[in-house]
Amino acid sequence: MKRYMVLIESSGNQRYIFATDKRRENVGSSDLIERVGRVWGHDAIERAEAHGYDVKTLIVAAGKILLHIDDRGAARDIVRDVTLAALREAPGLDVAGVIREFDADAPNGISNSSRAVHREFQDARARRPGPEHRFLQLPLVERCSSSGMPAARIVPVGGGPQPRSAASAAKLEAVLGGAYRRLAASIGVDEEALATRIVPWLASTQVDNDYDDAEDDAPPQDDGDREHVETDGDAVERAAWVAVVHADGNSLGEIFRTLDQPRDFSDAVDRCTHWAFERAVRETWGNPDNRMILPLVLGGDDLTVLCDGERALDFAISYLRWFEGFASDAHEASEDAAARLCIQEVVKKHTNGTSQRITASAGIAIVKPHFPFASAHDLASGLTKSAKSAKHYLGIPASSLDFHILYDSSISELDAIRKRLHTGETLLTAKPYVVHSAALITTLNEEQRLWADRHDVEQLRRRVNLIETGRLATGQAALPSAQVQQLREAMFRGVADASERFSILKARHGVSGVADLGDSHAADDRHPLYWEEPTIEAVTAGTSQSIRRTGALDAIDAVEFLSSDSASSSAAMAFEAAP
Repeated sequence: MKRYMVLIESSGNQRYIFATDKRRENVGSSDLIERVGRVWGHDAIERAEAHGYDVKTLIVAAGKILLHIDDRGAARDIVRDVTLAALREAPGLDVAGVIREFDADAPNGISNSSRAVHREFQDARARRPGPEHRFLQLPLVERCSSSGMPAARIVPVGGGPQPRSAASAAKLEAVLGGAYRRLAASIGVDEEALATRIVPWLASTQVDNDYDDAEDDAPPQDDGDREHVETDGDAVERAAWVAVVHADGNSLGEIFRTLDQPRDFSDAVDRCTHWAFERAVRETWGNPDNRMILPLVLGGDDLTVLCDGERALDFAISYLRWFEGFASDAHEASEDAAARLCIQEVVKKHTNGTSQRITASAGIAIVKPHFPFASAHDLASGLTKSAKSAKHYLGIPASSLDFHILYDSSISELDAIRKRLHTGETLLTAKPYVVHSAALITTLNEEQRLWADRHDVEQLRRRVNLIETGRLATGQAALPSAQVQQLREAMFRGVADASERFSILKARHGVSGVADLGDSHAADDRHPLYWEEPTIEAVTAGTSQSIRRTGALDAIDAVEFLSSDSASSSAAMAFEAAP
């Protein structure tokens, strides 16, 4: 039976969202991408069905529609309707569609056609000019005050009328069209709190109020670790650090490519993402009045949020635990039973019964509020990719994270950052860290278990606790900050200097707990801060090259950013219960 596979997808979503550092436009961008599938795609499908066409929807998500239909003309109409809506309502967003004819009666016809149409989409996208070619700079036109693109209209904002591009104006209009309301509901606060408290707290160079892009060009006034700006006579406190957290499911693409009917699994993964996000927000911030987080991408297996930097690590750990714990038998909420069972069944089949969970990896870029948002997101994306490398060491996908606190903004490329941590044959970090469960450990061999234990995020927390709250009998801090800084400097000078400084610390304080900064499995008493393990190149290529590593520097850097409490009992129960 002849049918037509249709893929409509937005491209460059992150670039579109982070084209400006203005938070209201970030929120509006997110909402417009959401409309591609949930609004424009949904409406186009309903119109086709109303005309009697047989539409089988496989995926409808933020920025993506995958379906097959029994008529080529109807397929073209769906692509036309969605892309025209994007051109009119979201200028600057790159939305395109591809149609492929296939035989639905052929073995694996749907899954094979789905893979093929995705390949064709990539080829078609590479041949098309990008959306920036729609906005020519010549003849000379005034620049948008927000994005630098050619201005299309004058928009009234708090500082007075300003020239704005078509894309910028559309993003601001999306906020008026309900973007704040949708995001406020996702984090459990009201719309006013989002507009007047959360957005200003996370602002970079401006303060947004409810529906007015209120700005004050006066320089911020320093008050200790916080920044304040004046708007309408009121001081608005800002975060000392903000973070971009990006999380992505592990190996889910491999699973989707094996499914002839991926709709139920897609919906189940989407529910898992929202469920984990909601619980992680509650667990991290508790009272709605304390919640400082702005979800910009939330759907499918993707999550990108802007949040208070001092709670970002705790949020990411909680999110990863809840995400993996969704498919646990301990999670019995009736409204999610179908989604949970769908994930269990699909994953069991894919792994031949060895697992029933899905996992995710996260990258956390913690930066100062004035740091360019797009660069922070690029760093978070690179850190997410780094976190996924845990799979090479463990042999299976595992919940994992990587993070960086950007004290030196002159270097923000991850490769350059990590290069500075190489001293000879030593790498001064244990990242990525694994947020693992007891069920994961049972599937590993002895060497993999050792790696998982050394890179367990709770090992990082243990070291942070020692630095931050460790106590002597006298009540003094076990590791005074000046001596911690001396240890940090010694680590950059080399293994010998660091080991000597560490020995002095232990001798001076006489506290056995100080040794916990080192490797609990240390085989070399001369250098207890370090251990040796294969390089990532050795693991992937099967060679014997090794490198010396340590987790002490990670803990020193993370002291202000990781709480002393481990995951809540409810998260731990959901996380540990299922294989």
